[in-house]
Amino acid sequence: MDNRTREKYRARVRVMLHLLEGHRSRLPAGKPLSTALADGMAAAQALGFDLLTREARAMAGRTTAVGRGVEALFCPSAAACGIERSCPTGDA
Repeated sequence: MDNRTREKYRARVRVMLHLLEGHRSRLPAGKPLSTALADGMAAAQALGFDLLTREARAMAGRTTAVGRGVEALFCPSAAACGIERSCPTGDA
């Protein structure tokens, strides 16, 4: 979402908050209360979805796989690396 769209949504949310706080003098002239409320709710939802999308992208970049997975623990045919090479196999 670009900055101009984000600012438009923030302005709509501010109008909704003024409405909810009872500051009707701060509302745009001629705009019905139901329209101000509906626009503000839609804008808040869009801003929230944008925030969640950015957070999900950031977490996806930090997620790394650890180990070789469960199948490596139980499947002896998996290629051994690291400490597995020094461990004895079979009957000692």
